[in-house]
Amino acid sequence: MKTYTIIVNDKEYKVDIEQYSAYNAKVKIDNDEFSIKIKEPDKRLKIPRIVRKPIIPSSIPQPRRTETPGRDLSKGLVTAPIPGKILQLFVKLGDEVRTGQTLLIMEAMKMENEISAPINGVIKEIYVNMESDVLEGDKLLLID
Repeated sequence: MKTYTIIVNDKEYKVDIEQYSAYNAKVKIDNDEFSIKIKEPDKRLKIPRIVRKPIIPSSIPQPRRTETPGRDLSKGLVTAPIPGKILQLFVKLGDEVRTGQTLLIMEAMKMENEISAPINGVIKEIYVNMESDVLEGDKLLLID
């Protein structure tokens, strides 16, 4: 609520503006309440009107994810968790790898991300090269 002192015909009034919108106002002048209609709206006034329906949490589908994003742990297929560029490959075909071993470094959003082996095994396929651009879900390596 804003309070103003106005002068009309040399008489002073205390005005409280209780509500104000582009076309209407509710004011109190010396303890008398008035509803005012505004003929031409104030172009400077911007009142955002956001109406959202309530969200019921149980109705929101939850994404199914593997234990570690970007990896199919059951098959040894390693996929890109997010879009990026391959900076370094630390393995070649036929290399034995252990769970957690760093396989490659991928740059995404100006950060370097280590992609590690989801399972123990042998590198059977390499789908990318150094400097390859990949999208989320693209195949990187296959471990068997």
